[in-house]
Amino acid sequence: MEIRAKWFELKGDETLALDWPLDENSHVWEIGGYEGRWAQQIWDKFHCHITIFEPQFWAVERLLKRFEGNEKIDIRPYGLWTQKIILALGNYHTDGASLVKDDGREEKQLGIFRDYYYEIYGSRFPIDLMLMNIEGGEFALLPAMIASGIIANFNYFWCQFHPDESGNVDVLHYIENGMKKTHDLLWDCYPTAVAWRKK
Repeated sequence: MEIRAKWFELKGDETLALDWPLDENSHVWEIGGYEGRWAQQIWDKFHCHITIFEPQFWAVERLLKRFEGNEKIDIRPYGLWTQKIILALGNYHTDGASLVKDDGREEKQLGIFRDYYYEIYGSRFPIDLMLMNIEGGEFALLPAMIASGIIANFNYFWCQFHPDESGNVDVLHYIENGMKKTHDLLWDCYPTAVAWRKK
């Protein structure tokens, strides 16, 4: 990842985030859906199948209301993690809810998480595009996906990164090298977001 563009200069939320070779038969997964803004944009543009994982119960209620009656959008009231477990989320009630970060503004709340491997392996359809936006948890979950080989199940994969003060340098190097085995770098706006395309 040597040449890095700046997400906001490129207006990434309006350009890169929505620029994918999808159609109405495509399957998109989003880990960390929050209130569904990106999912709504993808639906409006492609009318494809979308699966959203969200562990904040209040956000799940908003997602269910937002996409009520849409049979192509599947709302799953739990997050994905390295194991099936109930964990405390810091920064609850915000778009920064996190398993690894907590600024103390909100009381922690419990969230349900399921094992990523079985959720992905059990998918009945190929996953054309995956977005991971889990507020620092990517430095644990993404390496696990790479190590297990399940990352190869995604045709396109993009991740929003949230490095801490240490920069997560060693883990980032592992991610970079691991992704090279199955995917080519599509674009790089680290630390905001990076995307890959399956080889």
